[in-house]
Amino acid sequence: MPLARTLPRTAANRPDDPVARPPARSVAIVAVLLLLILSGCSTGNARDAGVAQGIEETKAATVPGVQATFIASEYFGASPTPPGTPTPRAVLRAIGLTTGVSGSGAPDGIYGAVPADAGRIYLAVRAADLQDGQTLFASWQTIEEKPEDIEVFGTSEVTVEGSPEWVALPLDLTGARGPDTYAVTVYVGETLLGALSFEITGAGTAPRRID
Repeated sequence: MPLARTLPRTAANRPDDPVARPPARSVAIVAVLLLLILSGCSTGNARDAGVAQGIEETKAATVPGVQATFIASEYFGASPTPPGTPTPRAVLRAIGLTTGVSGSGAPDGIYGAVPADAGRIYLAVRAADLQDGQTLFASWQTIEEKPEDIEVFGTSEVTVEGSPEWVALPLDLTGARGPDTYAVTVYVGETLLGALSFEITGAGTAPRRID
């Protein structure tokens, strides 16, 4: 019986055996991949470190500014708005009841009493620092002990044009008011400027001049 050929054990694993030796091309590919991975990790670490450093530097530069702003707003408040020029307040110089006025609004005599059928009468008002466009409002009313019993029987309203010395606020008396003492109050806007009491006498009587 012929003997089977037996190879030495060392011969099965020798380096030049194509099965046992990895191909040179595969080794090269693996080496390149390892280099790329290591390079990527190094680049990523460097990039992350740079970003972190930039964040810290930004925080270091920003936080003091934020703190300063907070302190300023918390303890000192906003910058004050420059005050505007206040409008001068009108001051009453003279007031009176009259039956006629001149072209400038000045009264043609001052009266303490007028008849119930006097027709048109005026409250003549002289005031300092009246401003163009302001409104004067007069309320003609009864005089009562209790405010809730007061009756307003007439109103007058005039808008100031320019800077007049006198302003005349009209009321028509047609005989409806009985003889009595009455009052008229005058306002600039919503501010009380002055008040006056006067008398209405019977129809057909003569007005009583007091100046």
